[in-house]
Amino acid sequence: MLDQQDGVWILRQSPYIKKIHPLTVPPQRSEDSPVSAKEISSLRGLGGLQWPSTQTCPHMSASISLLCGETSKATIGTLRQANKTLKFAKENSDVSLTFPKLCKPEDAVMIAMSDASWGVRKDLQSQGGYLVLLSHPKVLRGEESEYIILDWRSYRLPRVIRF
Repeated sequence: MLDQQDGVWILRQSPYIKKIHPLTVPPQRSEDSPVSAKEISSLRGLGGLQWPSTQTCPHMSASISLLCGETSKATIGTLRQANKTLKFAKENSDVSLTFPKLCKPEDAVMIAMSDASWGVRKDLQSQGGYLVLLSHPKVLRGEESEYIILDWRSYRLPRVIRF
């Protein structure tokens, strides 16, 4: 959904996210119980959250990436975590990408940030991520400024990060 308020462009996917239904998880099954082929199929269906996490919801990117990494070896615990992730997405579906007017385009600065975590995935692989922003040049002087998120990603790193 695209809105424009006072010259600020706003992108959000709250109507789409609100239509996604949680998975049915039998309460009597233990966390480490393996799931059936039908349950894996349902889990992949909940992967519908992957689209907003890459298009308008950077705040969901890491959770979705970690969840997708568990799909092939999913357990009941994975299904419960998927439902928690969906609940988070619904509770935060009003969070949007905003595109305010920052400064003259030729004065804007691009800032990139990245980070990595060691062994946070279920298979003990490492997770990395980055965020690319556009902002007013005053941020380079340590001053606060609005910013525009241009790109982001959270993903399994091909190597294990060690300290």
